[in-house]
Amino acid sequence: MAQRNYALINELKPIQQVDSNKDLRLKVRISRLCKVHNRITDKKKEVATDQTTKGDLLCVSMVLLDEEGNYIYAFIPSFNWERFSAKVFDGKIHLIKRFQVLPNKPDYRIVGDNKLMIKFLYSTYIKVFEADEAIIPKHRFDFLKFHNISNRRGNHSVLTDLIGVVKKEHVKPNYFALEIEDEGGERVRVTLWDQCRSDYQKQKEKLTDGTQTKVVIITSLLVKDYNGKYNPAQSNTIIQY
Repeated sequence: MAQRNYALINELKPIQQVDSNKDLRLKVRISRLCKVHNRITDKKKEVATDQTTKGDLLCVSMVLLDEEGNYIYAFIPSFNWERFSAKVFDGKIHLIKRFQVLPNKPDYRIVGDNKLMIKFLYSTYIKVFEADEAIIPKHRFDFLKFHNISNRRGNHSVLTDLIGVVKKEHVKPNYFALEIEDEGGERVRVTLWDQCRSDYQKQKEKLTDGTQTKVVIITSLLVKDYNGKYNPAQSNTIIQY
C-alpha cells in the first residue's frame, strides 16, 4: 500500500502558530460551499416576518471531507475571498496546505462533533486534485430525528440538518414554509426566506414529473421559539438538496 503524503482530518491538532503547521497537507473534498453575509433586518417587517436582506460578506464557509469520512468546518475570511474565489470549487477534491487549525466556535457550529476548524490564510495553498476519487464521500450530514428537534429549541451551539418528504407548501405574503415528513411519519414545518426560497423553487422546477415525490435535505437550521412552538428556520448558511 502506498504511503500517504497528506494528513487525515482526525490527525489535526489545534496549532495556533502558523509556522508549526506549514508542512501539513490535506486531500479533501469541498462540500457545502456557501457565502455568509451579514443579515440586515427590515425593522418594519421584523415582527411579522423576521425577513432579512443580505449585507456585507462575512466569510465563505465550507465543510471538508477526507477519505475516511472525517469532516471539519473551514472558512475563508471575506478579505481573502478574492484571492481564492477562482481556486475553490464545491464538490471537487482539493490539495490544501499552509492553513491554520483553530478551536471550533462555541455557537452556530455546522460540524457539531469536531472540536476544531480550519482558517484559510493569505498564504494558504490550494489546488484542485484532478482525479475525482470516489473513496472521498461527496457529503456528510448529521440528520436529526424530528422527535428530537424540540430538544434544540433555543440551543444555537450546533445547527440542525433535516431530511424529509415535502408534504405541503405554506405560502403567504412575505412567508414561505415547507411541511416535511420523516420516515417515522412525523412532520415539521421549516421556514425559508429570500434566496433559499428561490433556490428551492428552481430545484423544484427541474423535476420532470409533477407528481414525483420531493425529498429535501435542508442544512444548518436554527430551532427557534415562535408563539410557544418550535420552528426550524434558516441561519446565515443553509443549503438545500
